[in-house]
Amino acid sequence: MENNPTQAAEVTGNIPQAKPCTRPFSEPDISPGAKKWIIKITLIIIAMVMLQIPLMLVRNLSKERAEKQRKAENDIAAAWGDPQFIAGIRSGKNHPETMSVKSIVAPEIRYRGIYQSVVYTSTNEIDAHFPVLDKDIILPVMTGANAIRDISAEINGKKAVCTVKKQEIVITPPAGINGSADCHIMLKVRGSGSFQVACNAKYNKVEISGDWDSPNFGAGSILPDTRVIENGKFSASWQINNLLTENESDASAGVAMHISAGTYQQVERCMTYATFFLIVFFFTLIAGELISKIPLHPMQYMVASGAPVLFYLMLLAIGEQSSFAAGYSISAAVIVLMVTGYARMFFNRMLPALLMGMVFAASYIVNYFILQMEDFALLSGTVVLAIVLGVLMVLTGRINVRN
Repeated sequence: MENNPTQAAEVTGNIPQAKPCTRPFSEPDISPGAKKWIIKITLIIIAMVMLQIPLMLVRNLSKERAEKQRKAENDIAAAWGDPQFIAGIRSGKNHPETMSVKSIVAPEIRYRGIYQSVVYTSTNEIDAHFPVLDKDIILPVMTGANAIRDISAEINGKKAVCTVKKQEIVITPPAGINGSADCHIMLKVRGSGSFQVACNAKYNKVEISGDWDSPNFGAGSILPDTRVIENGKFSASWQINNLLTENESDASAGVAMHISAGTYQQVERCMTYATFFLIVFFFTLIAGELISKIPLHPMQYMVASGAPVLFYLMLLAIGEQSSFAAGYSISAAVIVLMVTGYARMFFNRMLPALLMGMVFAASYIVNYFILQMEDFALLSGTVVLAIVLGVLMVLTGRINVRN
């Protein structure tokens, strides 16, 4: 049977042919308002990343100023007196059986330019009993002879001759002293930073007191048995039995006096919360925009974000001239006023601007109290972060953006 071409063509023509899909790929349906917020949030993230650069520069500047502070402290210490360490008293190879030391430390603050350092003058009364005294009594003072202001000694009630040789005080017994000896020494020295007494006798008693509100009793190798800190003064006492003394610096009692949490140290701690402040700041702007229904230009976000960064530079500049508390208060007040005034301009209403200023001021107040709680700073900061995040969730959770 022959195929009819005409019929084949008709049959083929009746079969529907598949047409290529010419429908263009459709993008997700994103409203103009959503696109605006995507762009705005992206710019905020970029701004937070870029703001880390000036924050890093301020942090480096703080470290540089802190290094100058340490250099000034070393220069003052070199001229006044290094940290004192009264090493173990001895006579030849004989150590005393008992030793009693009463030290009164009078600290003061010395300045070099804007930098300060703690120095002190200590008055020390040393009583030691030697069962056998056959040679001169040696009292090493590790700070050097330039720190010794006065020295006198008596042995068995008789005045002894005192000679300073390098870092040792040599006490020559008067004639006629044989056998056991009771030595009484009055020593006045200048120093800085810390003060220590080596306890190389079999039985030692050390009492140290002074006018300082934040002493550190970890300067020596043994903590005090009792200590009292009140009304800007301190006192501490040690009872040390050293029956098998081989090294006269093994057991020591001491105290260190430094400026507690200096300006640069506190600025460093404060800057650990810098990113948190930026997040709170931008969330506050976003919440204000959503609540007031007044759209903000991205440039306004960028300009306003300079305020929390400027705070740290102002804190460093003012704090090193006065105190950290004064620098923090003045800087926070100036920044809050600047932010409130700027918010009044772009919101064109006083109430949202005041609310924004109050939130920012509250964050500075909370941060200051966290910085004062040195032992609980991490715990307090974590709790505050959780509270702030919860508040932001409550404020923004039911806000619908209408376009």
